[in-house]
Amino acid sequence: MKSPPRVPGYAPLRLLGAGGMGAVWEVVQEATGQRYALKLVRAQGQEDLARFQREARVLAGLDHPNVVRLHTADFSARPPYFVQELLEGGSLSELLRRGPLPAASAREILRQVGEGVAAAHRAGILHRDLKPDNVLFSAEGVAKVTDFGLAVSGETRERLTRTGAVLGTPEYMAPEQALDARGADERADVYALGALLYAMLTGAPPIPANGRSLIALLTALQTEPPRPPSEFAPATPPELEQLCLRALAKDPEARFPTARALLEALERRSSGRGWGRRGAAAAALALAVALALGVWLSLPTRGAQEPAAAAPARVEPVPPAPRPRAVSEEGLRPGFELQPQGARREVLVDGDRLVVVGYEALAIYDGGSHRELSTVALEPSAEPERLVALGDERYAIAREEGPLLVVGPGERVTPVESLQSVLCVARHDQLLACGLRSGALQVLRIEDSGVTPLTEVLELAPKFQVEDVVWLDARHLVLATRGRRQENATAGTDRDNGSQLVLVVYDPTASGLLPVEWQDVFGAFSLAVHPSRPNLVVVGTALGGLHAFEVRDEVFHELEASRWTSATFGAGTCRALRFTRRGLAVCVFEGSAEHLNRIVLYDPWRQGRDGRVVTRMLPLGALAPYCLSLDEEEEVLFMGGHFGGAQLRSLAEVEAEATEHP
Repeated sequence: MKSPPRVPGYAPLRLLGAGGMGAVWEVVQEATGQRYALKLVRAQGQEDLARFQREARVLAGLDHPNVVRLHTADFSARPPYFVQELLEGGSLSELLRRGPLPAASAREILRQVGEGVAAAHRAGILHRDLKPDNVLFSAEGVAKVTDFGLAVSGETRERLTRTGAVLGTPEYMAPEQALDARGADERADVYALGALLYAMLTGAPPIPANGRSLIALLTALQTEPPRPPSEFAPATPPELEQLCLRALAKDPEARFPTARALLEALERRSSGRGWGRRGAAAAALALAVALALGVWLSLPTRGAQEPAAAAPARVEPVPPAPRPRAVSEEGLRPGFELQPQGARREVLVDGDRLVVVGYEALAIYDGGSHRELSTVALEPSAEPERLVALGDERYAIAREEGPLLVVGPGERVTPVESLQSVLCVARHDQLLACGLRSGALQVLRIEDSGVTPLTEVLELAPKFQVEDVVWLDARHLVLATRGRRQENATAGTDRDNGSQLVLVVYDPTASGLLPVEWQDVFGAFSLAVHPSRPNLVVVGTALGGLHAFEVRDEVFHELEASRWTSATFGAGTCRALRFTRRGLAVCVFEGSAEHLNRIVLYDPWRQGRDGRVVTRMLPLGALAPYCLSLDEEEEVLFMGGHFGGAQLRSLAEVEAEATEHP
């Protein structure tokens, strides 16, 4: 399904996405030159094909500026396909990765999505799977509802829904829909609209998964009331919070009866706050700015259909933000390497910038031309361990010795004297977690003026150091800790005396950190979280190993089939792990010899005939990789070497050259 499709009259341009049901390709219509999105189905049975046909027929019956438009379809083709409007502004899910939205932007997106849902309801259609992934934006910033694969109309509802079937996404699903989808009506979509609003205001769904099992999550959906959005976003207008919580009522009778009723309430309450019709321009501008920051494709929009003239007010067109990033229009610039003075550095892809930090300086390069933009001098003893972007052209540098450094615009360097010997940092929205060499953890808030401690320092184990830290969500962190060699060495050996994964809960109401679970993983060194399964953590070790764990009910559960031990790989330290958007783990290993320096591509679910996970490897030769950053949207790797140098590689190139290793 990932091979280019052969559809008469359409030429494939690039793969937009692929999954278990099929794939979506950007195509150009050969007769007109217009670009569209072509969706193919990999039918596993009659139910899959029926869902695919149902989605196309629903789109064919809806003509609204806030619903994606169908162009054509052919169910007799092999594989079946339909062609729809190409939406180039990315998804709401991608936009929310940057954090919560301003209230005005959240309100405007809700209004546009609500108009699309109300149009579907007028046609007798329930969507039943509204979530951030299913809200897409045009290049002009217009929100559109898509993916009607679970949609039903009144006359087909009983026939197409099985009793007791869980259809939809639990985090955005109405309680009654989880119990029996046949009993869901328009108010289930009203609940989902409320859940979308909640996520836009707070950055998380009203009932987050937090590593819970499906049964635990569905139980929470029935019994756990959502916390008021203002607890996480104090600037939330009270009227908008009240509307959100009413839409999220457990009892359908307590919600707005229809999407149209919700929209009318939104207009009434908004006008009282001064951001109704008179403030529409301000709201539109806020949304346009947010979308311009989050736009993921800057190609021309020749294939996008314009909204009808009678469409409701929408965001005024704005030029898409330029995205030179690490790849030019002609592709990856060949032979790009950096050789700044000094070794042992960290690298980072930050939007359209490439950032490199070494012993004595932090250098910023333009992602398109690779021209050096600026250099910030650091004190010579600043040995960089980790580098993270804080937003607004600010960066935090973790160092094994000395305080955490915050580098801001104007070459301003601010040491955080209260945080010494930080080995790792991880950002989640405006939260910054810092793991210390002393075996401690602290969470800070990212502010315009710098970083401010939110918690007391959590001392975990004085003989262990925190090698890496990742956020599972806004409340759960996973730490990789290792015994320090200089404290654990005995005569004749310098091996570590143990390593552990630690699950820590951050309670924002109590401003505290609480360790709740430990798991022994010998040599644990680096961590990464799966993009679509945030409870799945992959651990790279200092002994050439990779292990995968699922965090369920705040307990580590190892995926036995995904074990890949040092006995099957060889020597080498997994210096860094990163996940691509499609769930492929990219790992860099530094070995004791050149032939052991390599990139490893690792998918915990891809197994060979013997049940072992199949990996792919590409030797790196003289580049002993010390760090790795990834442009997730364009899949470009940016690597730094232990002994100097930094280079760019496209993931497509790596995949083409890598060889399988079962």
